[in-house]
Amino acid sequence: MGSMAGAKLALMKRAMGFVPAGFFFPFVGRPLQEACGAQRLRGGGSGGGEELGEAMSGELVAKKLRLSHLKWCLRVTNLGVGLLAVKCKDLRSLDLSYLPITDKCLPSIFELQYLEDLVLEGCFGIDDDSLSTFKHGCKSLKKLEISSCQDISHVGLSVLASCSEGCLEQLVLSYGSPVTLALADSLEKLPTLQSIKLDGCLVTCAGLKSIGKLVLP
Repeated sequence: MGSMAGAKLALMKRAMGFVPAGFFFPFVGRPLQEACGAQRLRGGGSGGGEELGEAMSGELVAKKLRLSHLKWCLRVTNLGVGLLAVKCKDLRSLDLSYLPITDKCLPSIFELQYLEDLVLEGCFGIDDDSLSTFKHGCKSLKKLEISSCQDISHVGLSVLASCSEGCLEQLVLSYGSPVTLALADSLEKLPTLQSIKLDGCLVTCAGLKSIGKLVLP
């Protein structure tokens, strides 16, 4: 297996396991893909999986990785995500959907100076208090997805507005808290917001009217 120093994209949806040694050590029982420019590496089959720890270890991947999709990698915890943030300083897009993480790993993520797109869909350990970690930085973040995070309400969005320093352009809140007047007021505090996604949310009349004032010229 050749050098992967030019890797810019890692897709690891539903990979079966990770441990800190060697940065990542996937046991590939489900599809694992590593895209390096025009090349693709496929690990694993029904027979038990290939050890890719050395190929993906340390600085080979860390120097160039721009996109990391870890959706449904259920054994990735705060430690793994924190290590990813420390190793991969050039990350632009990070998908942590449905990972069993809490706000303990967020400070490391928000120190990524180039991060533009963060997906925390279905991360049930993320709540209102978690959004206060925005104060650690992440001035480059343009899109945040916190859909299906049932413990995030207008209170957390108000905290987000006070900490985001006017960078957010897109916010995805689908299947989350009800769209009330209080939530709409919180969104109004995000001056650079251009797009709001509220699929599957319960919408009150007062909330709908207030949202309408935000999107109408």
